[in-house]
This record gives sequence, C-alpha cells and structure tokens, in this order.
Amino acid sequence: PRSRCHEPRIKARRSSNQALLRTACTSFSAAWRIGTSRTPVIAVNRWNAFVDAGDDADFGRGRSAYDRWSGDGRHRGELASTLGRIDEAPFFAVEVHAGTLGTSGGPRTDAHGRVLDTSGTPIPGLFAAGNAAAAPTALAYGGAGGTLGPIIVFGRAAGLAAAHADSGSEHAPLSGPVE
Repeated sequence: PRSRCHEPRIKARRSSNQALLRTACTSFSAAWRIGTSRTPVIAVNRWNAFVDAGDDADFGRGRSAYDRWSGDGRHRGELASTLGRIDEAPFFAVEVHAGTLGTSGGPRTDAHGRVLDTSGTPIPGLFAAGNAAAAPTALAYGGAGGTLGPIIVFGRAAGLAAAHADSGSEHAPLSGPVE
C-alpha cells in the first residue's frame, strides 16, 4: 500500500532559519527542498538498481558477514539487513558538507599537544589535538565515540601547554585548575 504523503508548502527562496531536515513525498522534491539538483534522485535510482541486483557495486555493502550482522535487525544475517530499496514516502533530505570524523593522519604531537616537525622537535606556538592531530591510537579505530576520550585528555593538555607557552618553561604542567 502506498503511504499518504502531504508536502508542506514552502517558499522557493531558502531562509537562514530553514530546518536542516526536509521532508517530501518524492525524492526529487526532497532534493529540491535542500536546494540541490537531480543528483540525489539519480543516486537513489542507482541505489535501487543495486538493491534489485543484490550487490552494492559502489561500496560493497552487504558482502561481509559483519555488514549482514550489523544492519537492520529484522533481517539479521541476510543481504536485506544492509541493502534495502528507497522508494516509499516520505523522503527525507539533509545537506551534507565535508568534515572530519577521525584521522590517522594529521601532524604528530607530543604529550603536551605541541606539533612536532619531521625530526621530532616541537614547533614553537603550534598545538593540535583531536581530529586536527594524528590519532594517539595510530592506525587503530576504537569505534563510534573513539575520538571523544582523546580530545578531552589531549585537548586539555594542549590547552594548558598553550596557556603556559610564554612562561619560558620547556614543558607546561599536564595538570592544572579545572574551571
């Protein structure tokens, strides 16, 4: 059965206080509501073709046992746990912009958050922590939220070091008053 969908009327001009998530009855209308072209509609059609073929040719979703286990619990262990058609209203759209999630790249730092040059010497006045620095776990990724603990610890250490950078001390304390 086709779901009933009622699109709210909106002005063609976007305002700065427009909701981030837009709802629409068609994928084209959802794309239009966030001010983009037909590209998302083409992507949805491509995705649906992959689902019908039983293979995500772009990213290989559903090929691993992990994918089939961690997807939709109603279809645990099946390809359908990861691959499902996008063809029922309502459709939702949100603008997506590039950003960082976590990194194993970025500049290397010492325990005080000071950025190190290629010989391992701190660069005066340059500090980094969190997603702007090399991950303290190197190539390992601890999973969702895995960057939160390191940013709290190393962000605080870098902040304290930066605050004490002009004190003439080679190393700022790793602890200090919490305000």
